[in-house]
Amino acid sequence: MSSLFIFEGTLWNPTLFIALFAGILTLLWMFNKLWNHSYNKGQQEEPFISGNAELEEMHPKAPSIYWGFFEAFKGFYSKMHEMHSNAVNDYVFWFLLTLVIILLIGVII
Repeated sequence: MSSLFIFEGTLWNPTLFIALFAGILTLLWMFNKLWNHSYNKGQQEEPFISGNAELEEMHPKAPSIYWGFFEAFKGFYSKMHEMHSNAVNDYVFWFLLTLVIILLIGVII
């Protein structure tokens, strides 16, 4: 029996896939060896801010990044916060309930 199986327009040849995978890995390894690995660890690891000095107030704090988004959906988030109890059992129950509803809709249709 040959290791070449043909299924409706697909080709399955494990030896070919292993050879292609090894070839791609070899090309990536060779490309990595061509790369310049020498750089100044101090200066080049810092973010580039168009030549300006990095100031503490330049970085937005986490609450202010999404302020508009949370403000727009404040009603939704307050209701969702009341619904969530942070218990895994509740999350599993809602997951299974949703799964059953989707499966029932799939069976009916």
